[in-house]
Amino acid sequence: MNHEQAQERSEIWISIRINKNVKEQAERIFDKLGTNISGGVNFYLNQVINSNGIPLVSTERETAVAKRDNELPLARYDAENGIAYMEYPDGRREYATYEYRKF
Repeated sequence: MNHEQAQERSEIWISIRINKNVKEQAERIFDKLGTNISGGVNFYLNQVINSNGIPLVSTERETAVAKRDNELPLARYDAENGIAYMEYPDGRREYATYEYRKF
Protein backbone atom coordinates (compact mmCIF):
# COMPACT_ATOMS: atom_id res chain seq x y z
CA MET A 1 0.00 0.00 0.00
CA ASN A 2 1.38 3.39 -0.88
CA HIS A 3 1.03 6.58 1.10
CA GLU A 4 -1.94 7.89 -0.93
CA GLN A 5 -3.86 4.64 -0.41
CA ALA A 6 -3.18 4.83 3.31
CA GLN A 7 -4.61 8.35 3.46
CA GLU A 8 -7.76 7.17 1.69
CA ARG A 9 -8.26 4.52 4.40
CA SER A 10 -7.77 7.08 7.21
CA GLU A 11 -4.48 5.49 8.15
CA ILE A 12 -1.26 7.28 8.95
CA TRP A 13 2.35 6.20 8.86
CA ILE A 14 4.28 6.25 12.13
CA SER A 15 7.92 5.63 12.86
CA ILE A 16 9.10 4.18 16.16
CA ARG A 17 12.48 3.33 17.61
CA ILE A 18 12.66 -0.18 19.07
CA ASN A 19 15.35 -2.65 20.15
CA LYS A 20 16.45 -4.81 17.21
CA ASN A 21 16.09 -8.10 19.13
CA VAL A 22 12.61 -7.17 20.35
CA LYS A 23 11.55 -6.37 16.78
CA GLU A 24 12.92 -9.64 15.42
CA GLN A 25 11.30 -11.73 18.16
CA ALA A 26 7.97 -9.94 17.71
CA GLU A 27 8.12 -10.42 13.93
CA ARG A 28 8.56 -14.19 14.38
CA ILE A 29 5.60 -14.37 16.73
CA PHE A 30 3.39 -12.18 14.54
CA ASP A 31 4.36 -14.27 11.51
CA LYS A 32 3.12 -17.41 13.31
CA LEU A 33 -0.11 -15.55 14.08
CA GLY A 34 -0.55 -14.54 10.44
CA THR A 35 0.08 -10.84 10.87
CA ASN A 36 2.98 -8.41 11.07
CA ILE A 37 4.35 -5.63 13.30
CA SER A 38 1.83 -3.15 11.94
CA GLY A 39 -1.07 -5.48 12.71
CA GLY A 40 0.29 -6.12 16.20
CA VAL A 41 0.71 -2.43 16.96
CA ASN A 42 -2.81 -1.69 15.67
CA PHE A 43 -4.20 -4.46 17.87
CA TYR A 44 -2.31 -3.18 20.90
CA LEU A 45 -3.41 0.43 20.38
CA ASN A 46 -7.04 -0.66 20.04
CA GLN A 47 -6.69 -2.57 23.33
CA VAL A 48 -5.31 0.58 24.97
CA ILE A 49 -8.39 2.46 23.76
CA ASN A 50 -10.82 -0.29 24.83
CA SER A 51 -9.33 -0.64 28.32
CA ASN A 52 -8.61 3.08 28.72
CA GLY A 53 -5.12 2.17 29.89
CA ILE A 54 -2.30 -0.28 29.38
CA PRO A 55 -4.09 -3.60 28.82
CA LEU A 56 -1.20 -5.94 29.54
CA VAL A 57 -0.61 -4.90 33.14
CA SER A 58 -2.42 -6.85 35.84
CA THR A 59 -1.76 -7.95 39.36
CA GLU A 60 -2.14 -11.48 40.66
CA ARG A 61 -5.28 -10.40 42.51
CA GLU A 62 -6.84 -8.91 39.36
CA THR A 63 -6.03 -12.10 37.47
CA ALA A 64 -7.59 -14.27 40.18
CA VAL A 65 -10.72 -12.11 40.31
CA ALA A 66 -11.07 -12.14 36.51
CA LYS A 67 -10.64 -15.90 36.44
CA ARG A 68 -13.20 -16.37 39.21
CA ASP A 69 -15.68 -14.01 37.55
CA ASN A 70 -15.33 -15.81 34.20
CA GLU A 71 -16.30 -19.17 35.66
CA LEU A 72 -19.84 -20.05 34.72
CA PRO A 73 -22.25 -20.48 37.62
CA LEU A 74 -25.18 -22.86 37.80
CA ALA A 75 -28.66 -21.48 38.32
CA ARG A 76 -30.25 -23.15 41.34
CA TYR A 77 -33.56 -22.93 43.13
CA ASP A 78 -34.08 -23.65 46.80
CA ALA A 79 -37.68 -24.94 46.80
CA GLU A 80 -37.84 -25.19 50.58
CA ASN A 81 -37.10 -21.49 51.04
CA GLY A 82 -38.50 -20.32 47.69
CA ILE A 83 -35.40 -18.49 46.51
CA ALA A 84 -33.24 -18.68 43.40
CA TYR A 85 -29.46 -18.40 43.48
CA MET A 86 -26.36 -18.79 41.34
CA GLU A 87 -23.77 -21.32 42.51
CA TYR A 88 -20.18 -20.90 41.32
CA PRO A 89 -17.58 -23.67 40.99
CA ASP A 90 -15.71 -22.25 43.99
CA GLY A 91 -18.82 -22.70 46.19
CA ARG A 92 -19.89 -19.06 46.30
CA ARG A 93 -23.59 -18.40 46.09
CA GLU A 94 -25.29 -15.24 44.88
CA TYR A 95 -28.91 -15.09 45.92
CA ALA A 96 -31.57 -13.41 43.85
CA THR A 97 -33.03 -10.20 45.19
CA TYR A 98 -36.54 -11.46 44.58
CA GLU A 99 -38.48 -14.50 45.66
CA TYR A 100 -39.98 -16.98 43.28
CA ARG A 101 -43.57 -17.78 44.13
CA LYS A 102 -45.78 -20.42 42.61
CA PHE A 103 -49.24 -19.27 41.57
